[in-house]
Amino acid sequence: MTNEQGWKETLEDLDLRRERSRAMGGPERLAKHHGKGKLDARARLEYLLDKGSFREFGTLVGGDITIFTELCEKTRQDSFAMMTLHAAQLGANAVIAFRYDANELMNGVTEVLAYGTAVVVEKI
Repeated sequence: MTNEQGWKETLEDLDLRRERSRAMGGPERLAKHHGKGKLDARARLEYLLDKGSFREFGTLVGGDITIFTELCEKTRQDSFAMMTLHAAQLGANAVIAFRYDANELMNGVTEVLAYGTAVVVEKI
């Protein structure tokens, strides 16, 4: 599979998830929800906010996009490996106060950084 094929599959999967999200589970699920006297997410926003004051830019949906998740996990692993390599080059045998940071460099491009304090741990 080429990168182009992988991205095509990922983007098609995202489109499908957006459609499902906009349908909010489908007509049967919405009817069941409304039948309990509950408002769906969009109806709550219409009720709470002034007309025209809200515009939906994206959707929040649970689930897993396998290719994307695998890419994110590989990126975290790579940043962790680079951090521990740098610590070892400094003579450290451990890293404490570790954290990840992610920055969006441009639309669709995010860097993942691993930070920590390189230390030498000795048995007392």
